[in-house]
Amino acid sequence: MMGGDSEDENGLSELNQVGQVVPVEEISKAPLMKIDVVEGPEISKNAQLEINACGLIGSKRGKQDGCTIIGSIGQGAKGEFLNDFVIAQDDLGIGKRHMIIKYNMDDRRYYMRDLGDGSGTFVRLDVPLALKNGFIISFGDSHMTVNFF
Repeated sequence: MMGGDSEDENGLSELNQVGQVVPVEEISKAPLMKIDVVEGPEISKNAQLEINACGLIGSKRGKQDGCTIIGSIGQGAKGEFLNDFVIAQDDLGIGKRHMIIKYNMDDRRYYMRDLGDGSGTFVRLDVPLALKNGFIISFGDSHMTVNFF
């Protein structure tokens, strides 16, 4: 699913270079995924992430590469946005870049992968996992539910 996870000068994986730009017409073919943050820090609690084939809708990272990256920091030293959604609780096991949700155009499914930075996601994932309606994603003190529409 992804290239190597070597670290750069910021100690971050080379995720900026993963994924190709997803054609806008793929959005109408893919299911819309909504993830509700049901528990976590106050700033994140009750947030809803809407993800389509291009990634998190309204993301400041703005790559349109089919990837939604979740972690504990927003911007890098050069001002670039590193994560699509930030859960600012790195002291509770959330890594700088903790997990990724990636859309696969071949089978039109979303896959989740733990990025190995932090304490893991509920059950540590070493291989991509196809996300299904009703899944609960837990890491640190945060819990999210997955819903497809």
